[in-house]
Amino acid sequence: MKRFVAILIVACLLTVSCCACAKQNADTPGGDVTTGTPTTTTSPSQNGKLFNVLTGDYSLNEADGNHPVGIMVPNDGITRGNQSGIDKADFILESETEGSIPRLLAVFGNAASVPDKFGPIRSARSPFVRMARGIDAIYCHAGGSGTALQTLKTGVLNHFDALADSKTFWRDPELKSVMDTVHSVATSGQKLAERIKKANIANTATKQPFAFGTVVGKQSAQKVQLKTTASQTVSFIYDAATKTYGKNLGALDNCKPHLSLEDKQIKVTNVVVLYAEKYVEFKTAKNTLYDFRTGSGKGYMISGGTVRPIKFTLKDDGFTLLEEDGSPAKFAVGKTYMCLADQTLADKFSVS
Repeated sequence: MKRFVAILIVACLLTVSCCACAKQNADTPGGDVTTGTPTTTTSPSQNGKLFNVLTGDYSLNEADGNHPVGIMVPNDGITRGNQSGIDKADFILESETEGSIPRLLAVFGNAASVPDKFGPIRSARSPFVRMARGIDAIYCHAGGSGTALQTLKTGVLNHFDALADSKTFWRDPELKSVMDTVHSVATSGQKLAERIKKANIANTATKQPFAFGTVVGKQSAQKVQLKTTASQTVSFIYDAATKTYGKNLGALDNCKPHLSLEDKQIKVTNVVVLYAEKYVEFKTAKNTLYDFRTGSGKGYMISGGTVRPIKFTLKDDGFTLLEEDGSPAKFAVGKTYMCLADQTLADKFSVS
C-alpha cells in the first residue's frame, strides 16, 4: 500500500454567489450570503437526503445532519501519501504554516462523512481557524499554536482537541508504523458523531458558505500549476469525463498524484487560489509561524476546464469571495480545493 444548495439564503461570513464573468445557470441550489452573525437554519431535504453546504448537492443522510466537521492535517514530506481518508473530504484548504511547510484543513459535510479512520491529525493554526469560523465547521485539532489556541478559547468556534480526548481520538498503529508517534493521531466519523452528540452541538448547518451554479471562464484551464509556499509546488489536471481536477504534487512536467494512504487521489470540481500578504505571527529560535493579514486580495476560480479571476476580502472570521465586478462568486457543484498563498508567489500561477 502506498504511503501515502429549494434555494437557501442565510447570513454568514463567506460571501459567494452569482457570477458575471460568463454564462451561468441560476437553477442550481445556492444563495447570496453576507457577513454577519450566523443564522441557524433548517436545511431542506430531497428524497431523504440533506443539502451539503460544502458541495451543493443533496448527499447527506437526514439522520446525520449537515453540520460540517473540519480536521487539521499535516502536509509535509513525511505525511504526503500517508494521509488516511484525505480523498474523502468535501473541502480542503491548503496554506503555509511554518518554514515553507503547508498544512491542510480537511472539511466534511457532517461527522458521518468522515471515514472509519482519518489521520494523522495535527495542531491548530490561525489561517485554518479563520476558515473553520467562516464555514462554522466543528474544528478538530491536536494542540495548536499559542495564537490559535487563544482564539479557540474565546468560544468563537466549537472545537475538539485530540490531545485532551482519548475516547474520540487515538494513536493509530498503522500511521505510527509508516511515520512516527507525532503523526499517528486519528479519529473516525462514528467517534466524532458520538462526541458531537455528547457535547450537545446541533447537527444542523448554521451557515450557507457557498452558492452554486455553472460558470464558464474565458480562459482554458486544463492544467494548473502554482506554488503554495516558496518550496512547495502543486498542480491540477482536468478530466473532462468526470469534470474534476486531480491534485498532484510537484510541477506539471514532473508531478505525481497526491494520494491518500489508501492510494486514492484527491479529486475536486473546483480549485480556488487566493493570494494575500503573509506575515510572521510568532517567532522563536526554533521556528517561525505565519498568518495572513486581513484585507483585500486577488485570486482565481478554476472549474469545468476554465479559469476566471476573482477577488476577496480576508477577515478574522472568514472570507468574502467576489467576481471581478463585485458580485458574489459561484462554485460548481462538487468538492473544492482552496489554496491560500503569499502574494509574492502570484507570478508562479499558470494555466494551460
